[in-house]
Amino acid sequence: MVWGYQGNRSTTLPLKDSEKYMNLKEYYAAHPELAAKYNNNVHHYTHDMLMKLYLEPGTRYDRESDPIAPPEDHEWPTDFRTTWPTPTYAKIKSLLDMYGGGGILVVDQALKDLIESLEPGVHTFRPVKLTTWDAEEFPGQHFILLIGQFIESFSPQDSDPEAFQSEFSTLNNRNRYSSMGGKERCARLAFSRTAFGGAHLWRERCLRSPNVFFSNELRAAISKAGLKIPPLYRMKEVA
Repeated sequence: MVWGYQGNRSTTLPLKDSEKYMNLKEYYAAHPELAAKYNNNVHHYTHDMLMKLYLEPGTRYDRESDPIAPPEDHEWPTDFRTTWPTPTYAKIKSLLDMYGGGGILVVDQALKDLIESLEPGVHTFRPVKLTTWDAEEFPGQHFILLIGQFIESFSPQDSDPEAFQSEFSTLNNRNRYSSMGGKERCARLAFSRTAFGGAHLWRERCLRSPNVFFSNELRAAISKAGLKIPPLYRMKEVA
C-alpha cells in the first residue's frame, strides 16, 4: 500500500513575508555578479535556489534555468518565521510544508529518527530554526528534509483515467502527470510495487501532484509513534 501527501492551504505553514529566505537575500546582496545573471531580480534568484530542495537533480523547471544541482551550504534556509500560533503548529508538528504541495518539507527530531531508522543515509536533513511571528522559538529541533530518491512507480495504465491529467514535457523529455482531486481521486491512482520496491519515502519522477510518498511500513511506524502529521491519502498498489 502507498500513501501520498498532497498538501493544501490548511497544511502549508504560512511564513512572514518580510523575513522569507533572508540568508539567500543576504548572499545575493553580497555577490553583485548574481544581479547580472538574474536581471536584478532577487526573487528569481531565491526561487532558483529553493527549487534545489525538492526537484530531481539534473532536471530543469524551465528553459532558462540551469539543471538542478544539490544545494550548497549557503543555499539552505536557516530559519522560518511563521504566522501560525503554537496550537496550530502542534497539530501537524512532525511534518511541516513550507512551500505548498509537498515542496520544502521540515520534520521534527522524532520523524527524522524514524525515517533514518528505515532508510539510513538515503535522505538529507539540515537543521533549521522555526519561530513564531514574535520570534519565539518552537520547542524541539527541526530539520529541512531533502528527499533523496526519485522513483517512477506511478502506473497510469492501472489508474483511473478520470483521476489524473497528463502532458508531455519536452523540457525533460518525459510524460508528466498530475492529480489534484484530494482523497477520492488519490485512491484511484496506482503504483507499482516492483518499481518502488523497498523504498519508504520518495518523490515520483513523473507525477507532479501529489509528489511525496510513504510506504505502508513508514506510515504505520508514524502512527505507532503517535507523531502528528498532515493527512496522508491511501493509494492503490499493483504488482
